[in-house]
Amino acid sequence: MLVRLLLALAVGSVVAAPQAAALPTVPATGVFLQVVAHPDDDILFMNPDLRTALAAGLPATTVFLTAGEADRPPGSREPVSDTGCRNAGLSREQYADCRARGARAAWSAMAGRPNTWTRAALTVPDGTGWSRQVDVDTLAGAGPVVNLVWVNLPDWADVHDVKADPVNDLTGPDASLYHLWADGSVRRTITPAASARPGQTYGRADVLRLLSGLYQHFQPTVVRVQDVEPDARYRQNPAWLNDHSDHVIAARLATEAAAVTPRPRILGYRNYNLLDAQVNLEAAEQAGKQAVFDRYAAFDGLIGPNDPFYGGLVQREYQRWWTGTKWVDRNLDGRLQAFAVFHGRLRTWWQAPGGAWQGPVELADPGGPLAPGLSLARNQDGRLEVFALRLSDWAVVTTYQYEPNGGWVNRWDSLGNPNTGGGGPVSQIGQPVVTTNQDGRIQLFVKNGGGGISTTYQLANNSGFGGWVDLGGGPGIQDGLAATTNGHGEIEVFAYTVNAGIGAIHHIYQLAPNGGFATNPTFAEFEPAGPPTVATSADGTLDVFYRLASNNTAANAGRVAHTWQWEMAGGSTDTPEILDGDAGVGPVAAVSAPHPRDGYPAVADPRIVLLERNRTGTMSMTRQTVPNGGYFNPWTSTGPYSPTEPAMAIDASGRIFAFTLAGDGRLLVSHQTTPTGPAPFTDWEVI
Repeated sequence: MLVRLLLALAVGSVVAAPQAAALPTVPATGVFLQVVAHPDDDILFMNPDLRTALAAGLPATTVFLTAGEADRPPGSREPVSDTGCRNAGLSREQYADCRARGARAAWSAMAGRPNTWTRAALTVPDGTGWSRQVDVDTLAGAGPVVNLVWVNLPDWADVHDVKADPVNDLTGPDASLYHLWADGSVRRTITPAASARPGQTYGRADVLRLLSGLYQHFQPTVVRVQDVEPDARYRQNPAWLNDHSDHVIAARLATEAAAVTPRPRILGYRNYNLLDAQVNLEAAEQAGKQAVFDRYAAFDGLIGPNDPFYGGLVQREYQRWWTGTKWVDRNLDGRLQAFAVFHGRLRTWWQAPGGAWQGPVELADPGGPLAPGLSLARNQDGRLEVFALRLSDWAVVTTYQYEPNGGWVNRWDSLGNPNTGGGGPVSQIGQPVVTTNQDGRIQLFVKNGGGGISTTYQLANNSGFGGWVDLGGGPGIQDGLAATTNGHGEIEVFAYTVNAGIGAIHHIYQLAPNGGFATNPTFAEFEPAGPPTVATSADGTLDVFYRLASNNTAANAGRVAHTWQWEMAGGSTDTPEILDGDAGVGPVAAVSAPHPRDGYPAVADPRIVLLERNRTGTMSMTRQTVPNGGYFNPWTSTGPYSPTEPAMAIDASGRIFAFTLAGDGRLLVSHQTTPTGPAPFTDWEVI
């Protein structure tokens, strides 16, 4: 008993000890393009991701679809001075010009370069005689290329919106992007003060052509967009598509137009409903983001000093759909296979016999765009199976190998939606997570439309799934569940939940192997600010990891905390612990200590290893100091820049592999040199 208690105490200790030296930095690659509605949307909702990509040396272009002129009346096109931009009585042309100046000032500050720009007209044709022109501002000076592209469609609130076809366009003068998207409206761009660009007409097809042409021109590998379908549970603007109609329609247009070759990765970001999420940026990140936004706000007279609304947005950044950390798994013969979503389609890389990596290859058309978060499991007969969320109909879909270690079927099967009766916003569900029952049947869990957890499972080994069962837990469950099967064969599920503005970890578990579920009302945690992950120590105890909220001080925001079990399949500690890390947002990748009970060979010194995307957009790693013990602190930098979360997996030898995706979509891989707990990791290989 004394030994067991000592081990339990060791798990709760943060051990300051040297780790292996940082791995060589992999040069950052990729081209980033943002499509947003208004001149402040990118710096408010996509930061600090914008800053970290710039700091890594990657080129960036933002396309602003509207002029953001709000409800100002048309009038003078005479430019005003910078200091005059906050005066009352500006015309819409002057206000649009001032907001553009603010965007330029913010981006120059973010890039750390003088606020000096060149402007050029870019003609965007489609090869059929159609074309449109846009203004492109390019930041001067040494450093990564920064372009700001101005389309200048009217803002949703512009009651003075000029319609190109007053006979056929009967939709009214406002909400221009929404009507352009929904009912065939044709809209005319405005001409900001000091601009030489004449007005042009756009319908929905014209905007899609323009965006497609801009993608072809700038060749982005990552396209950042706003939220195509905001969660209806949140308080922001239900009459405006649960956010702001310009935000939502801009995201839909940008996503639809991205069906180009080569396919970019699409990253969506939450907008106004950030205020319903926990503060997740550390103090330094908040200060940096605020400084950039202040440069913009100096030119926008509708933003008051110390505005609490904008101040709350500055404190947060959440991607709409986390990529997650479970996108790599092991074939029956031990070879690893990785998966990623590129504009709604699934690509895969795999190890050939001998260990060399092959791919990527695109798998079957899923019948609609997939959300980026994937979950993998292996059937009892050894066939890998991938589960995803199809955004076109909010269905969970799956594809699988036709034989163990082999190729993939040329189709996706739908498991439906647990909220089939309500339709509309209630049909929104989260991305699936899976694990296996003790008897080998795969079981799937998802955030349902009511904000609880629903499950479905295989009716027999290697077969199809049954109906959905509601396990409760609502209404505050957030996307990004974690599920595992403990050493006694019982499934345990962990979820980030927010109720009445307070974050917590919701924990459910099977009462017996292959059986029903109960809720643990006493799971101890600090307040989380993102999805949990779970791993198993060598002794079979579970360890749950999650990012911290700021608790209104920003002191803890982005740091990693954990809650662990005292004994296998037993209760967890009532004193969770902070493991620090290098801040950042999004789930932390965690890999279990290799153990024969999970099908791995016995390895020396097996330990849990953690990998996070940190505050710089690069990776940081830590591991247990001894089997079943505490964790090294500080964490070790591992070099590569990535726009999304990493993954980890174990090969047939028991070596731990680390994975992430470069900005250009290539797979980056590093692995332990030997299958032992303290073994160093290799340099990153670019696949």
